Amino acid sequence: ITTFLALLSRTASSPEIQYEIPGFLQTVTALEHVGDRCEDVLDGIIARKEAGVIFSDEAMSDLKYLVIAVGEVVTVTEDTVRNNRALDPERLHEIKRNTRACFDRAKQSHFDRISSGTCQPQGMLLFNDMSAAFLRIAEECWGILGMRIRGVE
Repeated sequence: ITTFLALLSRTASSPEIQYEIPGFLQTVTALEHVGDRCEDVLDGIIARKEAGVIFSDEAMSDLKYLVIAVGEVVTVTEDTVRNNRALDPERLHEIKRNTRACFDRAKQSHFDRISSGTCQPQGMLLFNDMSAAFLRIAEECWGILGMRIRGVE
């Protein structure tokens, strides 16, 4: 897609198309980063299984909670891009606030598990890596949505 957009930018005679190409390139790059972070999550799942690390029910609930929160951000991002919509700045602020609250809750719960000895060091690292990858997915989507606010459509 990046190669196509680069070629299009050199050959397009329409100023409207030339104007939109940088935004498309940014979106494609951000989506590639989302894919990379999804691979990080998959790597974490595989590493956990290979190491025989078992997350507590609470840790699994927190991860599911994060998946739902990030899934909602991805869904809004997909809908916004697919339908070429602009996003209200307050809506983006609300999305960020709600998602951050989910991460803050999971982070506190994880800290509590570490403090109580429920979470062992290897599990702690794997949980941290996976939750960090989920957060980066949300942040990439926030960036795409932010471009939609600025009018890059």
